[in-house]
Amino acid sequence: MSPSAFKQQVTQLISELTRCFELCDAIRANRRLGSTHEALDSLQYGLKESAHGIQLEFNALRKVIGSRMDLGDETARNSMNRAIREVQTSIQARLFDIAYRKRDRETHDPELPGFRDLLRKVERIEDTASDTLEDLGQRFESEKQEAAKPKPQPQPKKEAPKPKPKTDEAIISLKELDYLINHMKNSWVEKSVAGKSLYVNVFDDKKTQWEKPEGFIKALPRQPKPARTPTWEQQQPRRPVREEFWDSPTLASLNSTSPNNNRNELPLEIQQTNNEAYTANPTKKPGRRGHKKSRRGCFNCKRARIKCKENRPSCDYCAHRDLICEWPDVVRESQPQVRTVIRKAQSPVRAYAQIPMGIQHQIPVFNMQDFRLFNYFIEKAYPHHPIESDWIWTHDIPNIAADHDYLLHSMLALAGSELADKASNPSTQHQLACTAISHRVQAITSLNASLAQGITRVEQGNAMIATCFSLLFQSVLIDDGLAEYMSFIRGTVAVGMQMSIKGLTILFDKLFEDKEMEVLEPLLLKAPLLEPVLVKRALRSLERIEPLCQTRLEREIYGMLLSTTRALITSSRDGTYSPLPP
Repeated sequence: MSPSAFKQQVTQLISELTRCFELCDAIRANRRLGSTHEALDSLQYGLKESAHGIQLEFNALRKVIGSRMDLGDETARNSMNRAIREVQTSIQARLFDIAYRKRDRETHDPELPGFRDLLRKVERIEDTASDTLEDLGQRFESEKQEAAKPKPQPQPKKEAPKPKPKTDEAIISLKELDYLINHMKNSWVEKSVAGKSLYVNVFDDKKTQWEKPEGFIKALPRQPKPARTPTWEQQQPRRPVREEFWDSPTLASLNSTSPNNNRNELPLEIQQTNNEAYTANPTKKPGRRGHKKSRRGCFNCKRARIKCKENRPSCDYCAHRDLICEWPDVVRESQPQVRTVIRKAQSPVRAYAQIPMGIQHQIPVFNMQDFRLFNYFIEKAYPHHPIESDWIWTHDIPNIAADHDYLLHSMLALAGSELADKASNPSTQHQLACTAISHRVQAITSLNASLAQGITRVEQGNAMIATCFSLLFQSVLIDDGLAEYMSFIRGTVAVGMQMSIKGLTILFDKLFEDKEMEVLEPLLLKAPLLEPVLVKRALRSLERIEPLCQTRLEREIYGMLLSTTRALITSSRDGTYSPLPP
């Protein structure tokens, strides 16, 4: 069998249809047609379109599937052979008789040519060939998917139970072994070489580096700091100072009136007391003035014999060492009795944890992925509708979104759905789809709340229209979004009408009053025609749902769809703006 057997059959079928087309020209030249002239024209046009459509469909499938279409399979070759034989016996033979057969003048038996019956046979043969090609493509595609699926691996045989490990052994799986090896490869040991830190890999001791690596590091034990040697001044005995002298009422009144503690300004009795003390022991120098002691310090500072800063709930010493700060609270009563109450801090936190972090506002929180979606919306994902509104979507709408959360969430939702549709990784696609649906729900909830309050400002109305557009375009990218698509179309029109009634300016100036038609008219006239194969498939699909239309409304909608699809055969402009039936 030739490796291009099916391709040769398709070529033969197209050549047979072309031969029938030439026979139609011979009929036109040899016979007088009369009223059957229009039927012959329809037959000739149907033959040409059928041959062209079969050729286009075969070429399209060959681009997708590849050279396997040239060979085909046995089912497709048998079906194509039947189509070729039917063309040769039913259509070609009949046209040949009409073109070259002489009439019997004696019997005068005029036979009708039957061009319309032949046209119906041509259409049936074209449908058979198209179904054959489509079924063949589906079979090849299913075989390709089946080949891509992983084959089920045979289940391993049950092995005999392994002996129990000894006390110093452990049985682990290969997955746990790989995890331990990867952990050892990312683990380092710090060593000191010539006063510098050298990091040696745990898995491969020949792998060393001076820079601090990433991963787990076993650091060297830190040497404790040597004890400080007291200076000569600290070793000398200090002169004791009486606490009652410095807390006396006379010195306190003097400190309050005179900020400079000059010895010559002291009262006479104090100067005489100091002179007597100095002359009694002239070898000792006068000591320094004592400092204010901490009477209410915490117990940790008292045990360490240091001065407590007395800042609550945790002092500097306890906060620096992560200690539980406990302090005595002196409560004075009417009697000169003193009782001590021990209070504990609520939790061992540092002092800086008690500093207030500032005023907290209830605002939306966005992450880095949201910023990525926002940037992608401005660059590519914004709706290209209405026509010539790209500047508004990339400059005006982002500025408005800063004050309207529903618009911002709708922009992020549309960008997330487009990125999820283009993502190749299933996990990334699922994450982006969930993010997009989350933003969509927030946008719809906030939009409903704002619509309930009414439209009062121009910026608010334009934000609502832009939100409806973004959610409308996202409805195309999600499953079962047709109902929401129609809802947001009605929402866009309703918001636009409310703004027009209140005299508010709409940013999308080409949205209403057929202004968009003025821009699209010259572009649609230059637009190329759609592929005839696609239009014919659409017509066949619509014809199959005609029996399902029962009510008057369903029949009207069916008629509108049918007239629009038929108009696409002649012009893209007629298909876009086809007149509605009355």
